[in-house]
Amino acid sequence: MVEKIQVNGFQKSNLFYPPIQLLSTIKSFDLKAIRKRYLDSKQRGNKSGSVARREVSLGGVVSLKLNQGVIEEAARLVNIKEPRGVDFINKTTALSSENKIFVQQKNNLYTIENDWFSYIHTVKINPFNAHKVLIASSGFDMIFEFDFVSKTKTFDWCAWEHGLNLSTNPKTGEHLLLTRKPKEFDDLSKEKHKIKLIKNPKIDFLPTAMRAAFINSVAYHPLDENKIIATLFHKGHVIEIDRATGSYQVVIQGLKNPHGGSFMHNQYSATSTASGEVIIRTPSKQVVLNFTDLPGKPKELANRSWLQNSLFLSPSLLVVIDSNRTQFHILDIEKQLLDSIDYDQNWAVQDIIQTNDTNHSWINDLR
Repeated sequence: MVEKIQVNGFQKSNLFYPPIQLLSTIKSFDLKAIRKRYLDSKQRGNKSGSVARREVSLGGVVSLKLNQGVIEEAARLVNIKEPRGVDFINKTTALSSENKIFVQQKNNLYTIENDWFSYIHTVKINPFNAHKVLIASSGFDMIFEFDFVSKTKTFDWCAWEHGLNLSTNPKTGEHLLLTRKPKEFDDLSKEKHKIKLIKNPKIDFLPTAMRAAFINSVAYHPLDENKIIATLFHKGHVIEIDRATGSYQVVIQGLKNPHGGSFMHNQYSATSTASGEVIIRTPSKQVVLNFTDLPGKPKELANRSWLQNSLFLSPSLLVVIDSNRTQFHILDIEKQLLDSIDYDQNWAVQDIIQTNDTNHSWINDLR
Protein backbone atom coordinates (compact mmCIF):
# COMPACT_ATOMS: atom_id res chain seq x y z
CA MET A 1 0.00 0.00 0.00
CA VAL A 2 1.31 3.46 -0.95
CA GLU A 3 -0.02 6.59 0.76
CA LYS A 4 0.82 9.88 -0.96
CA ILE A 5 0.67 13.08 1.09
CA GLN A 6 1.02 16.64 -0.24
CA VAL A 7 2.91 18.62 2.37
CA ASN A 8 1.55 21.88 0.96
CA GLY A 9 -1.81 20.89 2.43
CA PHE A 10 -0.48 20.85 6.00
CA GLN A 11 -1.58 23.56 8.41
CA LYS A 12 1.09 26.20 8.94
CA SER A 13 2.20 26.60 12.55
CA ASN A 14 5.36 27.27 14.55
CA LEU A 15 4.04 26.13 17.92
CA PHE A 16 3.91 22.33 17.57
CA TYR A 17 7.55 21.46 18.28
CA PRO A 18 10.00 22.16 21.12
CA PRO A 19 13.27 24.07 20.49
CA ILE A 20 15.49 21.96 18.21
CA GLN A 21 19.26 22.15 18.74
CA LEU A 22 21.19 21.08 15.64
CA LEU A 23 24.75 20.70 14.47
CA SER A 24 24.93 21.28 10.72
CA THR A 25 27.56 20.79 8.04
CA ILE A 26 27.69 23.43 5.30
CA LYS A 27 29.40 21.95 2.23
CA SER A 28 30.03 25.39 0.80
CA PHE A 29 29.15 29.00 1.55
CA ASP A 30 28.64 29.64 -2.16
CA LEU A 31 25.37 27.92 -2.97
CA LYS A 32 24.89 30.07 -6.08
CA ALA A 33 28.01 28.57 -7.67
CA ILE A 34 26.76 25.05 -6.94
CA ARG A 35 23.38 25.83 -8.48
CA LYS A 36 25.06 27.24 -11.58
CA ARG A 37 27.13 24.05 -12.04
CA TYR A 38 24.01 21.96 -11.52
CA LEU A 39 21.90 23.88 -14.04
CA ASP A 40 24.75 23.97 -16.57
CA SER A 41 25.12 20.18 -16.31
CA LYS A 42 21.39 19.70 -16.90
CA GLN A 43 21.53 21.93 -19.98
CA ARG A 44 24.32 19.71 -21.31
CA GLY A 45 22.05 16.71 -20.79
CA ASN A 46 24.17 15.22 -18.02
CA LYS A 47 21.97 13.38 -15.51
CA SER A 48 24.64 11.90 -13.27
CA GLY A 49 26.72 14.73 -11.82
CA SER A 50 30.13 16.23 -12.53
CA VAL A 51 32.32 14.80 -15.29
CA ALA A 52 35.65 16.27 -14.19
CA ARG A 53 37.55 16.92 -10.99
CA ARG A 54 36.66 20.22 -9.40
CA GLU A 55 38.41 22.16 -6.69
CA VAL A 56 37.36 21.33 -3.15
CA SER A 57 35.08 23.97 -1.66
CA LEU A 58 35.59 25.63 1.69
CA GLY A 59 32.67 24.94 3.96
CA GLY A 60 32.01 24.93 7.66
CA VAL A 61 30.16 23.68 10.70
CA VAL A 62 27.31 25.64 12.25
CA SER A 63 25.45 25.22 15.52
CA LEU A 64 21.74 26.09 15.17
CA LYS A 65 18.68 26.39 17.35
CA LEU A 66 15.28 26.28 15.63
CA ASN A 67 12.42 27.64 17.68
CA GLN A 68 8.95 29.03 16.89
CA GLY A 69 9.56 29.79 13.24
CA VAL A 70 13.05 31.27 13.39
CA ILE A 71 16.71 30.34 13.73
CA GLU A 72 17.13 31.56 17.27
CA GLU A 73 20.87 30.93 17.41
CA ALA A 74 23.43 30.38 14.65
CA ALA A 75 27.12 30.10 15.40
CA ARG A 76 29.69 29.25 12.73
CA LEU A 77 32.22 27.08 14.55
CA VAL A 78 34.91 26.54 11.91
CA ASN A 79 35.71 26.75 8.19
CA ILE A 80 37.09 23.49 6.78
CA LYS A 81 37.20 21.67 3.45
CA GLU A 82 33.80 20.26 2.41
CA PRO A 83 32.38 18.96 5.67
CA ARG A 84 29.49 16.63 4.89
CA GLY A 85 28.84 13.94 7.50
CA VAL A 86 28.09 14.68 11.14
CA ASP A 87 26.83 12.52 14.02
CA PHE A 88 26.32 12.82 17.76
CA ILE A 89 25.66 10.08 20.34
CA ASN A 90 26.15 10.29 24.11
CA LYS A 91 28.57 13.24 24.05
CA THR A 92 30.59 11.72 21.21
CA THR A 93 30.68 13.81 18.03
CA ALA A 94 31.94 12.65 14.62
CA LEU A 95 32.57 14.87 11.62
CA SER A 96 33.90 14.34 8.10
CA SER A 97 35.95 16.79 6.03
CA GLU A 98 36.60 15.76 2.41
CA ASN A 99 38.96 12.83 3.11
CA LYS A 100 39.35 12.91 6.90
CA ILE A 101 37.27 11.89 9.89
CA PHE A 102 37.36 13.71 13.23
CA VAL A 103 35.88 12.22 16.40
CA GLN A 104 35.67 13.97 19.76
CA GLN A 105 35.06 11.80 22.81
CA LYS A 106 35.77 12.49 26.49
CA ASN A 107 37.95 15.53 25.73
CA ASN A 108 40.04 13.51 23.28
CA LEU A 109 40.19 14.33 19.57
CA TYR A 110 40.84 11.49 17.13
CA THR A 111 41.63 11.77 13.41
CA ILE A 112 41.25 8.95 10.88
CA GLU A 113 42.79 9.02 7.40
CA ASN A 114 43.01 6.38 4.70
CA ASP A 115 44.15 6.39 1.07
CA TRP A 116 40.71 5.11 -0.01
CA PHE A 117 38.85 7.97 1.66
CA SER A 118 37.47 10.16 -1.13
CA TYR A 119 34.61 12.68 -1.00
CA ILE A 120 33.39 11.28 2.32
CA HIS A 121 29.65 11.92 2.59
CA THR A 122 28.62 10.47 5.95
CA VAL A 123 30.08 9.28 9.23
CA LYS A 124 28.01 7.44 11.85
CA ILE A 125 28.90 6.45 15.41
CA ASN A 126 28.35 2.78 16.24
CA PRO A 127 25.44 2.44 18.73
CA PHE A 128 26.81 -0.94 19.88
CA ASN A 129 30.48 0.05 20.28
CA ALA A 130 31.33 3.62 21.26
CA HIS A 131 34.84 3.39 19.73
CA LYS A 132 33.75 2.69 16.14
CA VAL A 133 32.46 4.77 13.26
CA LEU A 134 30.97 3.91 9.85
CA ILE A 135 32.11 5.91 6.82
CA ALA A 136 30.78 6.37 3.28
CA SER A 137 33.74 6.97 0.96
CA SER A 138 31.58 8.08 -1.94
CA GLY A 139 34.42 8.81 -4.36
CA PHE A 140 35.33 5.13 -4.59
CA ASP A 141 31.96 3.46 -3.86
CA MET A 142 33.25 2.11 -0.54
CA ILE A 143 32.10 1.68 3.05
CA PHE A 144 34.51 1.51 5.97
CA GLU A 145 34.28 0.95 9.69
CA PHE A 146 37.16 2.06 11.91
CA ASP A 147 37.97 1.82 15.58
CA PHE A 148 38.95 5.45 15.93
CA VAL A 149 40.85 4.96 19.21
CA SER A 150 43.22 2.35 17.79
CA LYS A 151 42.84 3.69 14.20
CA THR A 152 42.19 0.13 13.05
CA LYS A 153 39.99 -0.77 10.12
CA THR A 154 37.36 -3.28 11.31
CA PHE A 155 35.23 -3.61 8.15
CA ASP A 156 35.12 -2.57 4.52
CA TRP A 157 32.72 -3.14 1.64
CA CYS A 158 33.32 -2.18 -1.98
CA ALA A 159 30.27 -1.92 -4.22
CA TRP A 160 32.33 -3.02 -7.23
CA GLU A 161 32.95 -6.39 -5.60
CA HIS A 162 29.26 -7.05 -4.95
CA GLY A 163 27.76 -6.66 -8.41
CA LEU A 164 27.65 -2.84 -8.48
CA ASN A 165 30.59 -2.22 -10.78
CA LEU A 166 28.99 -0.99 -14.02
CA SER A 167 29.94 2.60 -14.79
CA THR A 168 29.50 4.93 -17.74
CA ASN A 169 32.08 7.15 -19.38
CA PRO A 170 30.26 10.51 -19.19
CA LYS A 171 32.12 11.88 -22.22
CA THR A 172 31.38 8.99 -24.60
CA GLY A 173 28.37 7.27 -23.02
CA GLU A 174 30.29 4.00 -23.20
CA HIS A 175 29.77 1.44 -20.41
CA LEU A 176 32.78 0.18 -18.50
CA LEU A 177 33.52 -1.85 -15.40
CA LEU A 178 35.35 -0.61 -12.30
CA THR A 179 37.84 -2.55 -10.21
CA ARG A 180 40.58 -2.00 -7.65
CA LYS A 181 42.10 -5.44 -8.27
CA PRO A 182 44.95 -5.61 -10.85
CA LYS A 183 44.36 -9.32 -11.54
CA GLU A 184 40.69 -8.75 -12.26
CA PHE A 185 41.65 -5.89 -14.55
CA ASP A 186 44.05 -8.15 -16.47
CA ASP A 187 41.57 -11.03 -16.72
CA LEU A 188 38.66 -8.89 -17.91
CA SER A 189 40.84 -6.94 -20.31
CA LYS A 190 41.85 -10.21 -21.96
CA GLU A 191 38.14 -10.94 -22.38
CA LYS A 192 37.81 -7.61 -24.24
CA HIS A 193 35.80 -5.90 -21.52
CA LYS A 194 36.05 -2.13 -21.13
CA ILE A 195 37.39 -1.73 -17.61
CA LYS A 196 38.95 0.98 -15.46
CA LEU A 197 41.45 0.08 -12.72
CA ILE A 198 41.71 2.27 -9.63
CA LYS A 199 45.15 1.14 -8.57
CA ASN A 200 46.49 4.12 -6.66
CA PRO A 201 43.71 5.97 -4.81
CA LYS A 202 46.08 8.84 -4.00
CA ILE A 203 46.26 9.65 -7.71
CA ASP A 204 43.32 7.98 -9.42
CA PHE A 205 40.00 9.79 -9.45
CA LEU A 206 36.39 9.07 -10.35
CA PRO A 207 34.15 12.04 -11.18
CA THR A 208 30.62 11.83 -9.83
CA ALA A 209 29.17 10.74 -13.17
CA MET A 210 31.59 7.81 -13.48
CA ARG A 211 30.91 6.23 -10.09
CA ALA A 212 28.98 2.99 -10.28
CA ALA A 213 26.73 3.12 -7.23
CA PHE A 214 27.70 6.44 -5.62
CA ILE A 215 27.20 5.41 -1.99
CA ASN A 216 26.38 8.77 -0.47
CA SER A 217 25.24 7.64 2.98
CA VAL A 218 25.66 4.73 5.36
CA ALA A 219 24.04 4.05 8.73
CA TYR A 220 23.98 1.33 11.34
CA HIS A 221 20.80 -0.65 11.81
CA PRO A 222 19.95 0.28 15.41
CA LEU A 223 18.44 -3.13 16.21
CA ASP A 224 20.94 -5.42 14.48
CA GLU A 225 24.69 -4.77 14.58
CA ASN A 226 25.19 -7.14 11.62
CA LYS A 227 23.22 -4.85 9.27
CA ILE A 228 24.23 -1.65 7.48
CA ILE A 229 21.89 0.67 5.59
CA ALA A 230 23.40 2.31 2.50
CA THR A 231 22.02 4.80 -0.03
CA LEU A 232 22.91 4.42 -3.72
CA PHE A 233 22.56 7.82 -5.42
CA HIS A 234 22.89 6.56 -9.00
CA LYS A 235 20.73 3.47 -8.55
CA GLY A 236 17.95 5.21 -6.65
CA HIS A 237 18.04 2.49 -4.00
CA VAL A 238 18.39 2.11 -0.27
CA ILE A 239 19.97 -1.25 0.51
CA GLU A 240 20.53 -3.31 3.64
CA ILE A 241 23.91 -5.04 3.77
CA ASP A 242 24.68 -8.19 5.75
CA ARG A 243 28.13 -7.59 7.23
CA ALA A 244 28.87 -11.30 7.64
CA THR A 245 28.30 -12.23 4.00
CA GLY A 246 28.54 -8.91 2.16
CA SER A 247 25.23 -9.65 0.43
CA TYR A 248 22.51 -7.03 0.30
CA GLN A 249 18.80 -6.57 -0.32
CA VAL A 250 16.96 -3.50 -1.62
CA VAL A 251 14.65 -2.05 1.04
CA ILE A 252 13.49 1.11 -0.82
CA GLN A 253 13.67 1.59 -4.59
CA GLY A 254 12.53 3.94 -7.34
CA LEU A 255 14.07 7.03 -5.75
CA LYS A 256 15.61 9.93 -7.65
CA ASN A 257 19.12 10.86 -6.45
CA PRO A 258 18.40 9.75 -2.87
CA HIS A 259 20.16 10.73 0.34
CA GLY A 260 20.07 9.64 3.96
CA GLY A 261 18.65 6.12 3.93
CA SER A 262 18.16 4.85 7.48
CA PHE A 263 16.15 2.67 9.83
CA MET A 264 14.85 4.67 12.79
CA HIS A 265 11.77 4.43 14.99
CA ASN A 266 10.95 1.03 13.40
CA GLN A 267 10.68 2.45 9.90
CA TYR A 268 12.94 2.76 6.87
CA SER A 269 13.20 6.23 5.38
CA ALA A 270 15.09 8.14 2.71
CA THR A 271 15.02 11.48 0.95
CA SER A 272 14.27 11.22 -2.77
CA THR A 273 16.19 14.40 -3.44
CA ALA A 274 15.48 15.28 -7.06
CA SER A 275 11.80 14.27 -6.93
CA GLY A 276 11.18 16.44 -3.86
CA GLU A 277 9.94 13.61 -1.63
CA VAL A 278 10.62 11.89 1.66
CA ILE A 279 9.82 8.17 1.66
CA ILE A 280 8.83 6.22 4.77
CA ARG A 281 8.49 2.44 4.60
CA THR A 282 6.89 0.30 7.27
CA PRO A 283 5.83 -3.37 7.07
CA SER A 284 2.26 -2.34 6.21
CA LYS A 285 2.68 0.62 3.84
CA GLN A 286 4.91 3.16 2.14
CA VAL A 287 4.27 6.85 2.80
CA VAL A 288 5.40 9.43 0.22
CA LEU A 289 5.66 13.00 1.50
CA ASN A 290 5.68 15.35 -1.50
CA PHE A 291 7.18 18.84 -1.15
CA THR A 292 7.10 19.96 -4.79
CA ASP A 293 4.11 22.31 -4.48
CA LEU A 294 5.53 24.39 -1.63
CA PRO A 295 6.17 28.05 -2.56
CA GLY A 296 9.48 29.86 -2.35
CA LYS A 297 11.76 28.47 -5.07
CA PRO A 298 13.79 30.82 -7.32
CA LYS A 299 12.35 31.16 -10.82
CA GLU A 300 15.20 29.24 -12.51
CA LEU A 301 14.54 26.23 -10.23
CA ALA A 302 10.76 26.24 -10.58
CA ASN A 303 10.50 22.78 -12.15
CA ARG A 304 13.33 21.18 -10.14
CA SER A 305 13.54 19.83 -6.60
CA TRP A 306 16.49 19.33 -4.26
CA LEU A 307 15.68 18.09 -0.80
CA GLN A 308 19.18 17.50 0.53
CA ASN A 309 18.31 15.33 3.51
CA SER A 310 15.86 14.68 6.32
CA LEU A 311 16.18 13.91 10.01
CA PHE A 312 13.50 12.09 12.01
CA LEU A 313 13.29 13.33 15.60
CA SER A 314 10.45 10.89 16.32
CA PRO A 315 8.30 8.60 14.14
CA SER A 316 6.13 11.60 13.21
CA LEU A 317 8.35 14.66 13.69
CA LEU A 318 11.08 15.43 11.17
CA VAL A 319 13.29 18.22 9.83
CA VAL A 320 13.95 18.44 6.08
CA ILE A 321 16.72 20.41 4.35
CA ASP A 322 15.33 22.14 1.24
CA SER A 323 18.30 23.44 -0.75
CA ASN A 324 16.26 25.05 -3.52
CA ARG A 325 14.18 27.12 -1.11
CA THR A 326 17.03 27.48 1.46
CA GLN A 327 14.63 26.44 4.19
CA PHE A 328 14.36 23.93 7.00
CA HIS A 329 10.90 22.32 6.94
CA ILE A 330 9.67 20.98 10.27
CA LEU A 331 6.74 18.56 10.00
CA ASP A 332 4.44 16.64 12.26
CA ILE A 333 3.09 13.98 9.92
CA GLU A 334 0.32 12.70 12.18
CA LYS A 335 -1.07 16.15 12.99
CA GLN A 336 -0.26 17.44 9.48
CA LEU A 337 1.49 20.58 10.74
CA LEU A 338 4.30 22.41 8.94
CA ASP A 339 6.76 25.17 9.69
CA SER A 340 9.30 26.44 7.12
CA ILE A 341 12.30 28.42 8.40
CA ASP A 342 14.57 30.39 6.07
CA TYR A 343 18.33 30.00 6.40
CA ASP A 344 21.21 31.89 4.79
CA GLN A 345 20.86 31.82 0.98
CA ASN A 346 24.63 31.29 0.60
CA TRP A 347 24.60 28.06 2.62
CA ALA A 348 24.80 24.69 0.87
CA VAL A 349 23.53 22.76 3.89
CA GLN A 350 24.62 19.14 3.66
CA ASP A 351 23.59 17.37 6.86
CA ILE A 352 22.09 17.96 10.30
CA ILE A 353 22.06 16.06 13.57
CA GLN A 354 20.17 16.79 16.76
CA THR A 355 22.39 17.42 19.76
CA ASN A 356 21.77 18.25 23.39
CA ASP A 357 25.33 19.52 23.73
CA THR A 358 25.90 23.17 22.83
CA ASN A 359 29.62 23.13 23.67
CA HIS A 360 31.43 22.23 20.46
CA SER A 361 34.48 24.43 21.06
CA TRP A 362 36.80 21.60 19.98
CA ILE A 363 35.58 22.06 16.42
CA ASN A 364 37.14 25.53 16.40
CA ASP A 365 40.60 23.94 16.32
CA LEU A 366 40.04 21.66 13.30
CA ARG A 367 41.98 22.19 10.11
